[in-house]
Amino acid sequence: MSPHAGFAYAQARIQTRYGGRPSETAWRQLDGVSDFALYLERARATPLGPWVANLSPSTAVHEVESRLRAAMRALIDEVAGWLPREWRAAVRWAVHLVTLPIAQHLARGAEVDPWMRRDDSLAPLLAAASDGPGGRFACVPARRPPVPGQETWLLDAWLEEWRRLWPPMGEGERRSLERVAQGIGMHLRGFARVPPERAWEARRALQQTLQQQFRGAAFEPAAAFVYLALVALDLERLRAALVGRALYPPARGAS
Repeated sequence: MSPHAGFAYAQARIQTRYGGRPSETAWRQLDGVSDFALYLERARATPLGPWVANLSPSTAVHEVESRLRAAMRALIDEVAGWLPREWRAAVRWAVHLVTLPIAQHLARGAEVDPWMRRDDSLAPLLAAASDGPGGRFACVPARRPPVPGQETWLLDAWLEEWRRLWPPMGEGERRSLERVAQGIGMHLRGFARVPPERAWEARRALQQTLQQQFRGAAFEPAAAFVYLALVALDLERLRAALVGRALYPPARGAS
């Protein structure tokens, strides 16, 4: 049997979802809407509809972020279910990237914000944070000890465990996955140093790289991870649009 045969079902589902992502034209049309409520209404008529279905103009900002994180976690679990059983743990490990920025915030010894306590999904992180800076977080395997003061130790620990979860595979498939790991790792390590005015430029560059990798990873495990990374970028863009409009409503009379 071809080593790709086990991914035929997953590839069909992933390809369909990939093709259903919002186009750049759809994003540009939404960018022209400055009102939060109207943005939600317009977004519901685009491929972003399922992501904003449970949001309303009265949804608080931190609740918007919590629901988007929950949607991403649900998608990761769904995609894991499409893949052969031996790959599901590696896919589900991606769920910890959803809260990695919060884990990094807490690992630096920062205070627990009130909104974090209202999000039940963050309870494991908050419990671990009680150990103080560098405490053992639920998303970091114990085999890599904390390195206080090293900004990337959480990400490095995540990558190390992710690679450990990869089952045996062909050399070509492993190279594809390593390219994904290196690209995402470099982006996450460097993004904190990117000036705000260049943030979307950095994200677009990663998106273009991932889209190229997706086309070359058909019927390979990498396709699932590239797809999830692209959706994560879409949700990050959506989050920024929603939060910005909720926090800074337009002047009366603006669209």
